[in-house]
Amino acid sequence: MHGMAAPSHPYQLRWSERAHQDFRHRLRKLTSRSWGVSMDYRLQTLTEYVRGWMGYFGISDYYRPIPELDHWLRRQGLTSIRDQWMKAHGYASA
Repeated sequence: MHGMAAPSHPYQLRWSERAHQDFRHRLRKLTSRSWGVSMDYRLQTLTEYVRGWMGYFGISDYYRPIPELDHWLRRQGLTSIRDQWMKAHGYASA
């Protein structure tokens, strides 16, 4: 099932594992350091996607993966910014 999963409690909504995997895959594509777009465009696209996703799945009672995803997304963003800065200033990428 793609989207919301069958709840264990009649009044509880959860994300399906497939929806969670699709979300992570899309985030990985949007934060890819090999995607040759400006940082402004990358952040705008990422913001739109995350807002839409949270608007749809934010009604669920399943909170566990959100802090993990937030941490991962921030780390990816900082890595992209660092790599872009290093490339612009003539440093070899790490």
